[in-house]
Amino acid sequence: MAAATPALCAALRSPFSSRRLSPIRETTDAPSHFNLLPSPWLFPSVAAGGRLFPRSPAANQDDAGFDQPPSQELAIASACLVGVLTGISVVLFNNCVHSLRDFSWDGIPDRGASWLRDAPIGSVWPRVILVPTLGGLSVSVLNQLREAAAAEAEDSAVKAVLRPFLKAVAACVTLGTGNSLGPEGPSVEIGASIARGVNSVFNKSPRTGLSLVAAGSASGISSGFNAAVAGCFFAVESVLWPSSSDSSTSLPNSTSIVILSAVIASVVSEIGLGSEPAFKVPDYDFRSPGELPLYLLLGALCGLVSLALSRCTSSMTSAVDSLNKDAGIPKAVFPVMGGLTVGIIALVYPEVLYWGFENVDILLESRPFVKGLSADLLLQLVAVKIAATALCRASGLVGGYYAPSLFIGGAAGMAYGKFIGIALAQNPGIHLSILEVASPQAYGLVGMAATLAGVCQVPLTSVLLLFELTQDYRIVLPLLGAVGMSSWITSGQSKRQETRETKETRKRNSQEAVQSLTSSDDESSTNNLCEVESSLCIDDDSSIQTEELPRSIFVSEAMRTRFATVMMSTSLEEAITRMLIEKQSCAMIVDPDNLFLGLLTLSDILEFSKSRKEGSKETKEYFVNEICSMSGGGCKVPFTVTPDMDLLAAQTIMNKHDISHVPVVSGGSDSRRIHPVGVLDKECITVTRRYAYIYIHFCFFPLTRMISIFFSCPLTRMDAHAISKTLADQAAWKFCEENGIDLVTVLPSFLVGPNLPPDLCSTASDVLGLLKGETEKFQWHGQMGYVHIDDVARTHILVFEHEAAQGRYICSSNVVSIEELVSFLSARYPSLPIPKRKLDRPHYDFDTSKVKSLGLKFKSLEEMFDDCIASFVEQGYLSHVVLS
Repeated sequence: MAAATPALCAALRSPFSSRRLSPIRETTDAPSHFNLLPSPWLFPSVAAGGRLFPRSPAANQDDAGFDQPPSQELAIASACLVGVLTGISVVLFNNCVHSLRDFSWDGIPDRGASWLRDAPIGSVWPRVILVPTLGGLSVSVLNQLREAAAAEAEDSAVKAVLRPFLKAVAACVTLGTGNSLGPEGPSVEIGASIARGVNSVFNKSPRTGLSLVAAGSASGISSGFNAAVAGCFFAVESVLWPSSSDSSTSLPNSTSIVILSAVIASVVSEIGLGSEPAFKVPDYDFRSPGELPLYLLLGALCGLVSLALSRCTSSMTSAVDSLNKDAGIPKAVFPVMGGLTVGIIALVYPEVLYWGFENVDILLESRPFVKGLSADLLLQLVAVKIAATALCRASGLVGGYYAPSLFIGGAAGMAYGKFIGIALAQNPGIHLSILEVASPQAYGLVGMAATLAGVCQVPLTSVLLLFELTQDYRIVLPLLGAVGMSSWITSGQSKRQETRETKETRKRNSQEAVQSLTSSDDESSTNNLCEVESSLCIDDDSSIQTEELPRSIFVSEAMRTRFATVMMSTSLEEAITRMLIEKQSCAMIVDPDNLFLGLLTLSDILEFSKSRKEGSKETKEYFVNEICSMSGGGCKVPFTVTPDMDLLAAQTIMNKHDISHVPVVSGGSDSRRIHPVGVLDKECITVTRRYAYIYIHFCFFPLTRMISIFFSCPLTRMDAHAISKTLADQAAWKFCEENGIDLVTVLPSFLVGPNLPPDLCSTASDVLGLLKGETEKFQWHGQMGYVHIDDVARTHILVFEHEAAQGRYICSSNVVSIEELVSFLSARYPSLPIPKRKLDRPHYDFDTSKVKSLGLKFKSLEEMFDDCIASFVEQGYLSHVVLS
């Protein structure tokens, strides 16, 4: 018998030699055995799920994928449909934005917002302030409706349509009233939402779903900019490459779907919006290769500008969160405040208003009869546009970052070009015949791409977008240099900042919790500026629909069963220590009879400690009962849930009361005699619903034979133990692939044989319990595979010695149902009190042809249990056993 967890070995081949390295040994109290990172254990993977389908004739396949995606024809047809629907939707979205803008600014010249500079301030200031403010008010109402729809809509199909629709309407209002965001992010989300809907109707495959989401994203960009190539590269950079580590995603197949959808969406957009590009592009002017260092310097400048936008957005978001939590300002107020602030800024700098891409045309001086802006004014616009955009995003207004990034980059590039022109071309003291400086518009175009790449981390998309719009190959070299420099600066700084913030937050939280108890509950937030554009993960909880789940999910399946408990007399320091031990941010308050009294959270403790120590420097020990006696009913909970309550109902109540934790109690109808049995939080709900969603999509297929590639999917089994092994297995494969190491893994089923450790391991304990009739552990095993421990050892030797061995090898000798097993054991060992039961379990088989091809001959079921029982007798766990 193996040690406590069946050790799944791996043979490693050195990248520098044809000889295999010695297998890594795990150090335990048991005798040493070969062990690397634990691979999937077939026994819990199958038995714990217990939802396999009836046996049919075994398929003759080896290492074939278990996910059977829809045909390529259906995927292509779905991509075409996504392209058409996205193109139409983006056309309607843009027309709605322009119509609302025309209605809001009726009678105002259509030449960008710069007309306000020439208008008398006394006649326009009420409208300039009122329009963005009313837009913020409308968005606030729409956000509330969207949250209510998510919490209260009983029909998940209605919810799936209503939430994206309301968000698109909010984006339309945000942009139509001039607030400082852009339309490309909402366009991408429209395309992604359409792709999810099409996939749910026609395909119902996560693999195809990811490809269609990428196609929808590409369609959104290509129809928004009328730039199909840039749309394709955006989908590859933002969706497919981040998901390329998923072995179920085929990048080449997805790319063909993306290209087709993007082209169709671009054609539809061209029909609906015209063939003109999003903004008027001036003729690009490239004078000499000697300019290239100047473009690199521009790229560095744009990288710093991108970082400024990132930091400003993060600071604004933190400030809004602080005002909401500490000052108690409702979230509904912030969009109105954001619109009001944008209106006030626009009185001095009207270009911050969203006016389509006319404002970009004004920067580039590509429109006739438009006076250019001075270099110092352009720099001022960079600063105020960063502030206005960050404020709009943080306040809850809806829109993307592409248009603001292009504006900011264009302004920075134009200012840079004008300064360069003044410093070099117009300075008689400098004579550089080999350095001919291009016009400021050339630097403005490159600055747009460099800033977009820095802000949204899409360098290829940025290069291809500007190349596609200018249609001048001479821009490619300066673009690549500037974009590369900007991306390098922002990506490096972002990683360092994220690491530093994570360390500081952990250190601050631990110090506050254990030592001082006096700091505020402050969290560092890392803001993804292109969240609208890049939040395209198909297993987002908002996309999980109730009817797609196999059954109702109960609270008992999601709750945390490990939790901290405290009493009224417990000190706050001890309470925090218990929370840290259980890794929880709350603790159940109970009386000496374990009756539930209330819930204590870290937030309660921090708030209490602040109020007590603000006016006193005296050190004093505080207790739980002091928090519970605070005015306002500290530690009381508005409601509790029971284990048999529907999870969706519990989530709805939690959202309604805006709480993150709820106690799970049992004890009958007497509310005064309830006992805590668990804690339910939002993370539990999200993980459980995603778990069930992935299970139904990945596992409800006609399974006849377990094959080794089956374990490439980490969530095909409803068992956390199996998932942890699968994830560890995948980590080992990834590590070996990255470091050029040849890895072979062995996947045994339930191990039976001599008990090797001095103490009983888990599998031996299960077998011994079955033989003694003292346990029901085998009842949930149902039917599963069995293998002798000697066969597992021999398999490791074989895969170690065979140079051609590769991949994963399933090692399983027999597949036996529990009925067959107890019948066999009762007949072979009549003196043992083996329990009898009838369990109706589905059947399955294992394909072990791969390991048999190495020459392995499995031991029989009789040999497995003979050796196992003999070791039990020898070690004193069983007395003399009669063998029939």
